[in-house]
Amino acid sequence: MKNLLKSIGVCANGFGYQSYLVGGPVRDALLGIDSKTVKDLDISLENVKQKKDLKKFIQKLSNNHKISSLKMYEQFGTASLFLDGRPVDFAVARSEKYIKPGALPQVRPDNMLSDLKRRD
Repeated sequence: MKNLLKSIGVCANGFGYQSYLVGGPVRDALLGIDSKTVKDLDISLENVKQKKDLKKFIQKLSNNHKISSLKMYEQFGTASLFLDGRPVDFAVARSEKYIKPGALPQVRPDNMLSDLKRRD
């Protein structure tokens, strides 16, 4: 897992992005749960200017990794895929605005602090 995370980080840096491991794997690490039990990875990418740029990033990752079951959700700046057989969810660091209750959010790229506030 560490090599995969490092590779993602190197690829992100090549685009001028910062990559962050977020979600369940971070929670588990803080709780002292062995990383060998981590099944999926959640990665947030900061400094992505347009949601559609996530597709270019994933295409670049495919140069060095096997990608399968790719599902892009460009409207939300997210992608779900298997990267070298491991489930990975990518999301552009973002903020969301809801026009009315129950409506889908309007999403725009933002910084990591805004993304973390949105998550929790």
